[in-house]
Amino acid sequence: MQDRKNPSMRVEECVVVSNRATGTDGCYLLQARSSAVAERALPGQFVMVRLANRPFPYLGRPLSFADVDPEDPEVFALAYVVVGGGTQALAGAGPGDTLDVVGPLGNGFEIQKAPAHVFVAGGIGAAPFPLLARAVSSVDPGADKVLCLGAGTASALHLAGEIEDLGVRVETATLDGTAGFHGNVVELLGTLEIPPGSRFYACGPNPMLASLADHLQNTGHKCQAALEERMACGFGACNGCAVPVKVDGSAEGWRYDLVCHKGPVFDIETVVWNLAEASDGAAGSPACR
Repeated sequence: MQDRKNPSMRVEECVVVSNRATGTDGCYLLQARSSAVAERALPGQFVMVRLANRPFPYLGRPLSFADVDPEDPEVFALAYVVVGGGTQALAGAGPGDTLDVVGPLGNGFEIQKAPAHVFVAGGIGAAPFPLLARAVSSVDPGADKVLCLGAGTASALHLAGEIEDLGVRVETATLDGTAGFHGNVVELLGTLEIPPGSRFYACGPNPMLASLADHLQNTGHKCQAALEERMACGFGACNGCAVPVKVDGSAEGWRYDLVCHKGPVFDIETVVWNLAEASDGAAGSPACR
């Protein structure tokens, strides 16, 4: 994973450029301006964000970088779904409003050349992938890119159009069969031909990631997963985002690492998924409300 480079703990004031509904259930794409934040953003990293000069929410909400505007590199985008009071307040922000933002935080995806790059997302787990798609196209311009996006129903297939517009082939799966493959996203993945040596990148609820880790065992495919955990601080002070990981790759020993500090991106095989599955759900990855 790409290490943070001199991460700033200071609060940056960012001005909202736009905050639009994407057309899927409760999903918004917010653009904000700050050169101090946008110019250091890496795919997979996140920020802690709250509305400035408002009594609620008092704590910032952790949201992944969804994109950085290639025509205006001082503007970054955050994608989120309204699931509680904090994200509901954020959905009310409009152009000219000010956000208090801490970041970029965490460690992002590592990108290397490969025969294909496969993004696997559940619902708003697609949030980090527009920026990642741009980065993959820069590092490995000739490689195929495919997004496998799963959700309960068609109206929760968030950001499919935005990612497809970046030259990524999009395959969808819904549990109710209202769009794409009838089943879950890992079952969809099993129907696709993936070239040997391809690289996988995943983000979604822990049960999905656990199933994906099991599916990829003994395939030789490497997978990095951006984990969704609730956070209060975003930089290791609150210890609220602990996740069990293997010690030195051992199947026996494990310890807790903090998603905000060691992640949010982990090699998928290092997480002890039978212990981690109890924590899942997200608004914009990492999880928030």
